[in-house]
Amino acid sequence: MVMKKEVIIIGADDAIELAQLILVPKDYVIRGYLNHEENKHGYSSQFDYLGTDELISEGVFSNTCFILALSSATRRKDLYSIVVSTGNSVISLFHPSATIYPSAEIMEGTLVLSQATIATMARIGKCVNISYGVLVGHDVFVGDYAFISPGVQLLGGAKIGPCVTIGANAVVFPNIEIGSNCTIAANSVVTQDVPSGSTVIPQHTKNRILGGNID
Repeated sequence: MVMKKEVIIIGADDAIELAQLILVPKDYVIRGYLNHEENKHGYSSQFDYLGTDELISEGVFSNTCFILALSSATRRKDLYSIVVSTGNSVISLFHPSATIYPSAEIMEGTLVLSQATIATMARIGKCVNISYGVLVGHDVFVGDYAFISPGVQLLGGAKIGPCVTIGANAVVFPNIEIGSNCTIAANSVVTQDVPSGSTVIPQHTKNRILGGNID
């Protein structure tokens, strides 16, 4: 008899449904979900609410796989460290409609949702969330814990630092470098390098870059 691997989802409903679609046929079982409170109306309400993610550091779980489906890069980074330090694992999840080129490299814990494309020689770090319809172009690098919202286009050779959040439908031009811990607002068109810690806000004629520091 094959022992089923237990999976716990932290965060979004769509990750739970995706896990049910992909992992359950592969001898995984969804044990439930962790969140700041129980969801009584969404898709996750069909599964057991196990409590808050603080239970992980308390050693409640063992030999368990986790899926980190949170928008907060900082929280995903912290949880990854906690999960690994407690002897558990973080796994990746790719929607079957996503296109991932054979030469692309994707590290553990990354989520790739429907209709996303990860092109030739792209490199994706650990625990990155790549949402619906995202294009990660050829030779693009995306750092650990980044959150890439629906419809974003990262064009050839762009470099996205760790813990970057990019809003919906933003476009990053080829070979542009965005430093760590930046926030790129929705609908931004990024045509120049962005220093670490910056916030980019689109304006009529030119993006406004707030704060930040030079690496």
